[in-house]
Amino acid sequence: MVCYTGSMAREYWFRPHKYSFGWAPATWQGWLVILLYLGSLIYSYVHSDTISDFLPKFLILSGILICITYLTGEPHSWKWKERKE
Repeated sequence: MVCYTGSMAREYWFRPHKYSFGWAPATWQGWLVILLYLGSLIYSYVHSDTISDFLPKFLILSGILICITYLTGEPHSWKWKERKE
C-alpha cells in the first residue's frame, strides 16, 4: 500500500492483518526485517547457555520488532470477523 501525504508517497513495509490485531510483511523491506529478527533469535538461542540467558535477548529483539512494525506499518484498528447468519 502507498500512502500519499502532500507531495511525498510513503510505502508501508507492513500491512495490518485482515482480522485481529497485528501486521504482516508487505514489501521486501518488511520481509528483510522479519528474516533479520528470526536470524537474530536463532543466533541468540544457539549462543545462550540457559533460558534465563536467552529470555532478555528475546524480549529486547521482540520489542525492537514491534517498534519497527509500528513505525513502518500501515495504521490499523482491531477488526472482528463478521458472522454469517
